[in-house]
Amino acid sequence: MSDPRAATAPVGAPALRLLGISKRFGEVRANTDISLTLAQGEILGLLGENGAGKTTLISILFGHYVADTGQIEVFGKPLSRARSARRLRRALAWCTSISRWQPT
Repeated sequence: MSDPRAATAPVGAPALRLLGISKRFGEVRANTDISLTLAQGEILGLLGENGAGKTTLISILFGHYVADTGQIEVFGKPLSRARSARRLRRALAWCTSISRWQPT
């Protein structure tokens, strides 16, 4: 499924780009200067040990938290916090940890 925003994106613009995302909770640094680029159609898995900041980063993407620093771009355009959750829910999926696999 193609996103209509891709048609108006600058040539070569990635579907999603995080630039310098950081988030603190008091003295605890959950994310420090996270940057990544995701091309249209690319699938990304975010792996790490407990407490590594994966859920915090995804929560920022979906608008549950606000990053202390950095910015998010969708198809080359800055993503405003007010519209982030609604816009990204149409394009991203969040799959939490699975503790037990069930046969299909």
